[in-house]
Order: sequence, then structure tokens, then C-alpha cells
Amino acid sequence: MAEAVKNHVEIEGKTSNLVVNVALDTVKIGKQALVFVGTRQSAEKSAEEIANHLKLANANLLAVAEEALHALSRPTKQCERLARCIKGGAAFHHSGLTGKQRQLVEDNFRSGIIKIICCTPTLAAGVDLPAFRAVIRDLKRFSGRAGYGYGGSDWIPVLEYLQMTGRAGRPRFDTEGQAIILADSESEEDEITKRYVLGEPEPILSKLAVEPVLRTYLLSLIATRFVGNRKEVMQFFSKTFWAHQFEDFGQLEKTIDKMLLLLEDWEFIKNSNGSPEFVSASELKDKAIMPTPVGERVAELYIDPLTAHEIMCGLRKAAAKKISEPEPFQLLQLISSTLEMRPLLRVKVRELEDFQAILAEQGGMQLVEEPSMFEEEYEDFLASVKTARFFWEWIDEKDEEYLLEKYGIRPGEVHAKLENADWLLYSVAELAKLMQLQPLLRHITKLRFRVQSGVKEELLPLLQLKGVGRVRARKLFSNRIRSLGDVKTADVSTLTQILGSGKIAADIKQQLGEKVEAVKEGRRKGQINLTKYGYKRSNSMAFGFLKFWKRRAAPLQPNEFSKVLMATAHVQNELGEASKSLNEKKKPDKERLEGALNHLISAQSYDESAVVSSHNIWNWLSNAPPEALNPTDHYMLLLFGKEPPVQIKRYMGTVRLALQNCDSTGYLRGEAWKVIILNLHRRLIHDVGFLYRHLLTEQHYLQQTGELRISSAYRTPLFTH
Repeated sequence: MAEAVKNHVEIEGKTSNLVVNVALDTVKIGKQALVFVGTRQSAEKSAEEIANHLKLANANLLAVAEEALHALSRPTKQCERLARCIKGGAAFHHSGLTGKQRQLVEDNFRSGIIKIICCTPTLAAGVDLPAFRAVIRDLKRFSGRAGYGYGGSDWIPVLEYLQMTGRAGRPRFDTEGQAIILADSESEEDEITKRYVLGEPEPILSKLAVEPVLRTYLLSLIATRFVGNRKEVMQFFSKTFWAHQFEDFGQLEKTIDKMLLLLEDWEFIKNSNGSPEFVSASELKDKAIMPTPVGERVAELYIDPLTAHEIMCGLRKAAAKKISEPEPFQLLQLISSTLEMRPLLRVKVRELEDFQAILAEQGGMQLVEEPSMFEEEYEDFLASVKTARFFWEWIDEKDEEYLLEKYGIRPGEVHAKLENADWLLYSVAELAKLMQLQPLLRHITKLRFRVQSGVKEELLPLLQLKGVGRVRARKLFSNRIRSLGDVKTADVSTLTQILGSGKIAADIKQQLGEKVEAVKEGRRKGQINLTKYGYKRSNSMAFGFLKFWKRRAAPLQPNEFSKVLMATAHVQNELGEASKSLNEKKKPDKERLEGALNHLISAQSYDESAVVSSHNIWNWLSNAPPEALNPTDHYMLLLFGKEPPVQIKRYMGTVRLALQNCDSTGYLRGEAWKVIILNLHRRLIHDVGFLYRHLLTEQHYLQQTGELRISSAYRTPLFTH
């Protein structure tokens, strides 16, 4: 196999990394590739290495990267890493990405914008992508069954290998494809050839042989009256692929009888006599099997009957201990101990004492029976405690970045677990209704709403408003707007200032029965309209803003930064109108568009010396005596901390990109101008304009009260790009 590959595919060894070399060669011949690796960390690292060598930065990639970065309200380090990779022409794809990010990567790979995707087997089946090459780097994966039961690396199934190679050369996109396996040695190459290229795929096994699946389907058949007695049950299963594969139907009958006994014991089914005692299999042949009301509901909820039984045991335990107000952690651990929540978050050795301390705090009041620490189940029990703690931190308003750092769980996995938790808490509430445990029901429902939004209980009243999530609700609460009554009495301009959007503020008021108009930009209460500040003056000062960080190396004078911000009014208005026209699918005003671009293009001489100047300015601002700073300068330090914003350099990078896409007449080619103008407007106008309005608000407050207000609503840095 090795010689055949070498005769047909010559890969230039530009680097010491085989994956990078194959990726570079793939792009060189004008094709795309999927690179399959064993872990999420490997996928991210490989994509980053490939992107650093590809360097395919263009306007389309910048736009996609921007969208990937802001898939979450607060970008995580993973979002930033994905955006950096996409800018270079590569991306990674695994279950840790959000659904929006995965779809974004897939769609832009289909359109040809992204050239290489490094992925785990999430893309090994069920997708049709234009990949000419499927590059398989890892054919071994960690398995707890490898090596005498102690775990280790084991070969992946041949079926999985075939699925990965099948991604190359899809009929819709290519007439041929290449599957490339990377081997470290000739001996490994021979092993791979024998095991995979010439190997036979594993036999397909029926999933009905797995007990949780069998329990679920057996109860569903009885609950829907598809089968009505033991004879009909056996007739049905005798025609399944499981029975065909099992061959020994007598043993299969014993397994089904065992499941019927369990369902009867858990009170999900009953015999036709309504007897609490389950009769023998021989006596049951012709007697009807009926579902109980609880059994019917469990089947409708589509949860494992064992899960339903464990939940009901936990609820009975709460009732027996007269726990009318269960702690959120108790309910969260109850759902975390179910099979549906697998895989759980495993407790590391260094964390053992911490989670045992959490258990001690519960004082034996948990709703799940704690096994002995010497029993095999104790590890799973501790994992349920850690998973419950993860959910508890989520409803304590910790964000995705915090959860990633502390628990190693990525945003995509966070949302997958939250969906499972929502489903299971709904099931808990439904079972509590059937068990007539009304005192518990209110707390279960409340916890479910908290898990859905990731908030503390105090924010629940504000979440009734459409368009208000955990971030906006916390902003309102921090500004002493803590109920719907407070929202109703608050002035719309106050809501606009807190939420940062007049449209949202007006919509909230309308939800409460008030008819109001959104506060117009530049028309906020107590502020001067930017357009009235002096159009000619702002026009002449706009160029000064763009050249400011380069030309200024001397200390700032009082109010100088405020004046520079005022100078952006012209650029804000012009680019804003151009962007508005684009969004409305109209042709933008040529003079207005050129005027705004000229101010930006005039700064094309920006170079690295500007960074030195900006650092000098910022060092002076950070170390200046308080009496030398005006209130605005103080506030700039509160917003940015001790480091200068790097956004100016990124703006200039976009300007350079605009210049590269100009034709001989100075106009931008194709669709590039549209992407760049929208990008500039989104970055420059939103960031600087939003900051400027906050500065004006703060100065107005200072004039009225004589003190500088430091509110939690303003502490978050406004520059996020």
C-alpha cells in the first residue's frame, strides 16, 4: 500500500508535521480536506498549526471568523481560538462547539471558504461535504477496556474507519477522492494495511440486546397497547433482528420475562386481575398485561424505566424526610445520577477531598443513596456529585468561560447537558404530579426555569419579559430594577441606558402595556445630539482620530481623549448610513461611502511605531497623578484596565485589506467592499460610538451629582473584538 500511495501522490515536506504537509498540498491543488484525529484537544491544535502555515486571510474568512467569535454572548477562549483558525483558512469541529459554530464551519466548508477541517468522528458519518481528501491521523483511541481492564489506547473499529474514508470524494462534488492514513513506521503501516485496508468490518449487533433499550421499548409496546399479553410480546420479539441474531430464543424469553418482572415490581405494568403480585410466566401466557397510569407517562416521557424508578425513589425519600423545600443541589444530583445524563464529569484524584466535603455539607440529606466508598458504584456516585455541582454553578450565573476553565467542559457540551437536564427535570415534575407531591412540584418547576436560563432565583421575575436573558436581567437587577413593577415605573431612557438598546427598552415597556417610542440615537435624556455638536468640526477632526495613536507620543492633555472621541461623529454618521443602505439592500450613496472610506484609507501609513506611541500614551495615562486626569480619563482606566486597547491596530488591518481589494480605479472589487464596510461599521461604530455614549452619560451624571459613578453595569470592557 505504501508504494502505491507514493507512486500516485507526492507530498512536499515543507514542515516536520505530516498533517500540515498534507493540508498545504491539498490547498495547493485547489482541493479541500477533512483531518480526523482522536481528541478535541488534538483537533484544535492541528487546526491551529495548519492555519498558521496556510495564512489565507481574506474578507470572507474575516467575516466568518467574526461570526464564530460571537456565537456566544461572551466569547470563550475556545471561540477566540476557532476565530483565529478560521482567519487562516482552517477550522476545528467537535462536540464542544455550539450548534451554531458547527453549522457555521460546515456551511463555509461547503461554500469553499474554509479549506481544512480538523475533526473528531463527529463528521465521520451523516454529512455530505466537498472533501477531496480524508486524512486519518489517529486510528487508536483511549478505551477503558484496553490492556487488562486498566484502560489505554485501542484500535478503532473497522466500520468507523470505513465511515471516515467514505467522506472523501463525495459524488456531488468530485469524481474521485483520496483517503490518506498517516503511519509512524513501516511496521505500523503493515499493521494498518492488514487491519483496515484488507480487514473485514465488524458484524452489526442489535441494540435490543442492551437492557436499557429493551426496558424502554418493552414498556412502550405495552403502554401503546401494541401488545396485550406475554404471548404477543414474545411473538413480536421473535420477528426482530435481535432474535434472528440471538438464535437461542429460549434464553431470549428468559431475558424478556426478567424485564416484565422489573416493570411490574416498579408498578409500571399490571396483570389483568389487577393483582399486586406478579404471576408466573406459564400462568401469564393468556392473561392481559396493562400499563399503569405512571407506566403510560414514563413511556410518553421516553426515559429509561430504571431512571423513572430512581427518580420516584428519590421523591419518596424527600417526602419521607418531610423535605418540602428541597435544595437545588439535591434535585440536580438526582437527575445527574441517571443513565440519560451520561457521560458524567469524573472526579480527579486532586478533587476527591473537595467533593467529599460537598457531600458532608449535605448531611446525608441527598435524594440518592450514597454507596460505600469501597463499592464499585462509589466512583459513579462521586461523578454525579461533580455533575450536579457543575449545574449548580451554572444557575449561580457562572459563564461558559468559567465552566470551561474549572470543569473542562466546552460550550457545546454545556448546552447538550442543559438540554438533558431540562428534559429530566420536566420528567421529575410530571412524576411528582402523578405521585401527588404538590409541595415539591413548585420547587422542581422553579429549578427547571433556573437551569434553562442559568440564573439565581432573584432574577426569575425579570425573565418573564421577552428579550431579557441572564445578562440583561442581571444588569437590571444591579441597577435596582428587580421586579416587573420596577420595570413599569422606570423611565424608558433609564432602561435604554442600562440595556444599551432603545428598541429593547421600548419593547419591554410595550409588553407591560405601555405605548412608547424607542429613544433615538443621540437624543437621550440630558445629552447632546452628536449631529448638533458641529458637523464641520467633527468632519475636520475625524482624520485626527485615525492618526491619533501614531502622531501622539506626548502626554495627554485634559479632555483630549474626549475630543478625539467626539471627532468620530462624522465617521459614525457616514458609515452608519452606508451600512443601513446595505442592510436594506439599497445602493449606498456614493459620495457618502467614499467620504467615510477616505478617512479610513488616509491612515494607510499606519505601522508598528504606532504601537509604541500608544503604549507611551497609555503608560502615562495609567501612571499619571489623579489631579492630572479629568473624569473621562479616570473612566477610561475603569473600562480598559492598565493595558491599551489593541482594536486600533485591527481596524487598520481591515483598512489594509480594503486597499488590497481595490482595483485600478480605487473601487473595491466584487462583494469585498460590502463585507468590509459592514465589518468596519460593526467594529468601529459600535465600539467607539457605544463607549462615547457611556462617557457622555458619565460626564452628565458627574455634572449633576459631583461624583463619579462606578456601576457594575459599566465595568465590563466594551471592546471585545
